[in-house]
Amino acid sequence: MTGIAKTKPRVSLGLLTFGPEGSETYGSRITSLDTFNQCLDYLQSRGYNEVDTARTYVGGQQEGWTKRTNWRERKLTLATKWYPYKPGDHSKAMVKENLNKSLGELGSDSVDIFYLHAPDRSVPFQETLEACNELHQEGKFKKLGLSNYAAWEVAELCTIADQKGWVKPSVYQAMYNCLTRAIEEELVPCCRKFGIDILVYNPLAGGVLSGRYKSKEIPADGGRYSTQDPVIGAMYRDRYFKDVNFEALKVIQPVADKFGLTLLEIAFRWLVHHSKLKVMDGNDGLVIGISSLSQLESNLDNVEKGPLSDEVLEKNNLLVLCPAAQSDPRETNGCFDASFPSGSCTNDPACMCTQKKYREAYFCCMAKKCDADVMPESVERQHTGCQARNLDFNFDAEKVCGIKSASSTSSASSTSSDTITTSHVSHGSSVTSASASATTKSDAETTSSTKGAESASSTAQESSTGGAAPVTDSAQRLGISIGVLMPLFLILSAGSGQRSSSIS
Repeated sequence: MTGIAKTKPRVSLGLLTFGPEGSETYGSRITSLDTFNQCLDYLQSRGYNEVDTARTYVGGQQEGWTKRTNWRERKLTLATKWYPYKPGDHSKAMVKENLNKSLGELGSDSVDIFYLHAPDRSVPFQETLEACNELHQEGKFKKLGLSNYAAWEVAELCTIADQKGWVKPSVYQAMYNCLTRAIEEELVPCCRKFGIDILVYNPLAGGVLSGRYKSKEIPADGGRYSTQDPVIGAMYRDRYFKDVNFEALKVIQPVADKFGLTLLEIAFRWLVHHSKLKVMDGNDGLVIGISSLSQLESNLDNVEKGPLSDEVLEKNNLLVLCPAAQSDPRETNGCFDASFPSGSCTNDPACMCTQKKYREAYFCCMAKKCDADVMPESVERQHTGCQARNLDFNFDAEKVCGIKSASSTSSASSTSSDTITTSHVSHGSSVTSASASATTKSDAETTSSTKGAESASSTAQESSTGGAAPVTDSAQRLGISIGVLMPLFLILSAGSGQRSSSIS
């Protein structure tokens, strides 16, 4: 559909928050079947028809709950996924077994999209893809999707499919918002090359930019960040409850206020019109999550608004020194947290090097005060760990970051330690060009698209941004971290080039 103008963006309703009574501990927020049907009625009345679920959502109960809405009679377009929680889950037998389980739960003999929800690196990709091809030939699904794979893995799967004449991945689901942009450097170009549409989850950064969360203090009802939820709550706190995010809000909010915009509105409009996605001139789209019908109404209103004005995008932009250098927030020092068991790394530098090759831009930024706990010593230590295993790391902290390594006897000058020249502002800068694959690990199945709330009482949405304020004291204190987190403020003449002179 590239090049064909549309009147509406592509939107898929994430069903992670819909489940039967008693499933609240698995993240469900809407447990009334009547309310579920009301949400679907409203979705379709607005001209949208896609929904997104998974085999393990709501403790494995979500698909069966969706069956009760008579989704087939509604003629909804439905996607489901199979997430590999343990090595071997993407073996030929397990892929077939679990898609067939999904079909049984959904009361259908076929789904529109079947996603491999995350890579299972314990199983050869060819074996997994062969299982998918056989299921496709049996008519069990129409399109094959991938989620949370590295760019090189996407390329490998597509190459295997081409060589074998098998079904080829045609849609990719990734974490993406104006705060989390690791996919821009490698994954997006990879998908473009292979003709793969991109759907993004967490468009509102876990609700941080809904304006509800002002600090790490958890609201009384907890929401998705509740300490009583040992899985989703802990994961989201680790992902988004960071000081730099809350400091960023102090920069964003005044800009939103100045132009009479909400953070949510800025977030959605940026994604649709100014990000690396091809939404209005292609077939990319957003997966949105909700916790109420009113949130659905609000979200759809916001995604349908037009581009942001040049003034909002450009006025008083912060200097973005390391755009797109932010790593997946589920990582620790470049490595996926061990709580994501499928093919994920522990804190072993060898694993980290091979999986991510350590994004130079990420460490460059982090070593420059984005995070007080990650200093040049950490860079040096991890570098040494990679070298000791004869792995191709090639990270030169002194050359790339302009800083002296921990073992250096000479101290770095304040200029080279704390600043990067403005030549690094563009996305094509030398700082970011070294970034390795933009792998967005498992959306942890249980996290995929619970979005935060637009109002103080809602919680289900994700990400936003806006035009920037002058480089205030807060911004100066944050230094590069704001640059990493606030790309919308640059918003990037290199972003998408799509601009408008009206705020609307």
